[in-house]
Amino acid sequence: MKDVLKNNPKAIQYTILILIPLILLALRLTLSPTLPGAESYLHLATAESLTSLSPNLYHNLLSLSPFLLSIILPSILTILTLLILPSLLSKLGLDSEIRNLSMIMLIFTPFYLSLIYFSSPLPLILLITVASIYLMVSGTLRNSIIATLLLATIPFMGRVYAICTIILLISFAVAKKKTCSHAPFIAIFLTLQTVILQVYYKYPMPQLLPRISNLFVELGSWYGLSLFYLLLAILGLLYLWKKKKSYYSLFIFLIIIATITLWIPEASIYLYIPIHILAAFGLLSVMTSTWELPRLKKLSLYLIIIGIIIANVTFLSTIAKTSPHPEQIEALEWLLDDEPHFYTVLSHPSRNYWIQAIAQKKTITNPEELLHTRNLEKAIQLISQSEIEYIFIDEEMKNGLVWNQPDEGLLFLLRNDETFKNVYSDQGVEIWQVK
Repeated sequence: MKDVLKNNPKAIQYTILILIPLILLALRLTLSPTLPGAESYLHLATAESLTSLSPNLYHNLLSLSPFLLSIILPSILTILTLLILPSLLSKLGLDSEIRNLSMIMLIFTPFYLSLIYFSSPLPLILLITVASIYLMVSGTLRNSIIATLLLATIPFMGRVYAICTIILLISFAVAKKKTCSHAPFIAIFLTLQTVILQVYYKYPMPQLLPRISNLFVELGSWYGLSLFYLLLAILGLLYLWKKKKSYYSLFIFLIIIATITLWIPEASIYLYIPIHILAAFGLLSVMTSTWELPRLKKLSLYLIIIGIIIANVTFLSTIAKTSPHPEQIEALEWLLDDEPHFYTVLSHPSRNYWIQAIAQKKTITNPEELLHTRNLEKAIQLISQSEIEYIFIDEEMKNGLVWNQPDEGLLFLLRNDETFKNVYSDQGVEIWQVK
């Protein structure tokens, strides 16, 4: 394997960068022709509602054809990133073996599947970041100005991305003083831009708790790292530790971003490339080291490969089971076709983005009191205040997401046929009309 990686770099790169992503894209469309997850529908609903240009570049791109681009744009952006990345890694001094292994690692990982399956700004942020660093390492003022203009779009997609980008630029400024001489000035520019946007828009500070589960897909994170790759990355760190003076800024960067990810899981997009490059170093160290028991070495490599395959297959299966399911989409399309006017639908908050994007109806932000009341008079009062005309209920809501018993909360009140009418029921999904 080592000889193949070393002697056929071009063939390996073309195979990895073109054929495999296209196969995964086709697999993605086959397994999940609809959008999985709530966040995908948030961005879809936002793009559909645009009447003018948005500061968020991702929403502007989606607005050209919201549903179609929500499905294929993340894959296109991620593939473009991986086409640029080998040239960047070459400029950063990584040899062909590490570059090819890194590309394999970056594609055969649950993180890559998240990037192409879910509609979010993360693939665009990754593309902008990689392209900008590629321009910066060229060292010319013109390319650095272009990089600055590209990076200036990131703060509009989220403050955390701006902060992580600034930290990345500072790390590059320390590690590559000669080739990234303009990085400190770009970091200062982005810092000022982020502060001005915060003062102008007054974004609220989210109240989040740190969660170790944000770091790993095995613990439930959509944008986490696989434990198998983390193990290889640790081996890669040990392999590079003898050169720690050359890589200490990278080590510090990883610690800071991993800490931020404990609070905000999307920050892990900045771990995606460096962790898998370290994993490539780790795998190379296993492949090239001399073992007293060669069979144990082969067994270790087989176990690593099998573990990676299992992690990806398991993650694909999880994505395929992610809501909304076809029966939920059919019910939401019924709401879309039922009446043309823009009425309000009550459901669990996790369904709000589906209702807004698919049914194109208004939703309630904080419906907990209404969903859990058994007092008919109070329920009618809350329904009247919010001008609710329909109630959307699915199996997950009836089995733990909202209620645990069939006569709990609002489910008990729905028996009152003078107030509520069941107008849709199919495969566990119900829609009730308020009379």
